[in-house]
Amino acid sequence: MRAGGWQNFKLDPPLRRLGCMTLGLVGWGRISQAVARKMQGFDIRILVTDPFVQSLAAVSYVELVGLDRVLRESDMVSLHVPLSADTKHLIGETELRAMKPTAFPVNTSRGGVVDQTALVRVLEENRIGGAALDVFEEEPLPAASPMRSLDKVIATPHYAASSQDSVGHLHRTVADSVEAILRGYWPPFPANPVVQPRQPLRPWSEFHRGDGSSHPQLR
Repeated sequence: MRAGGWQNFKLDPPLRRLGCMTLGLVGWGRISQAVARKMQGFDIRILVTDPFVQSLAAVSYVELVGLDRVLRESDMVSLHVPLSADTKHLIGETELRAMKPTAFPVNTSRGGVVDQTALVRVLEENRIGGAALDVFEEEPLPAASPMRSLDKVIATPHYAASSQDSVGHLHRTVADSVEAILRGYWPPFPANPVVQPRQPLRPWSEFHRGDGSSHPQLR
């Protein structure tokens, strides 16, 4: 358009309608659930795998399956798990080769969840459609990394969640969390939620008003 053109452009690769595709979500935490809610509006089929979830019967627009089915049937596999001994290289060469030849792994969680060496090899062999990565095993990504030059890779520098609005929300949440604890309330995201405090803490829902600000009665 900027160059004066209109038609005769090449759709490479061919564009797909989202409603004709399958989204696989690995992990069923807050972020994964938010992704599912957003994608539901496109009438996309959504598969979920999470070893800690026994049933998703209450969520009508997703289907709980094993990792093998997510890999085999999904057009996009979006990763939403923490990095731990159990999830290190959760997506390795075997898993990547189990995906459709047109499929994309999407990683916005932690770089170590994907075996990056295996991913480069599979991409260079054109075994999958591509990859969208916001995180990498080594960060900053080395200048000589093949990930910087592979045509089928969409790469961002661990920046996908950053915006003027999200950074402001993060600052407010941290400040509110500190204030909540000092006033006797649970913070919203405790690292160890099963801990028993020496003094009872009231629920965050009573402190938090739901719009990013603290309870007006505490001001």
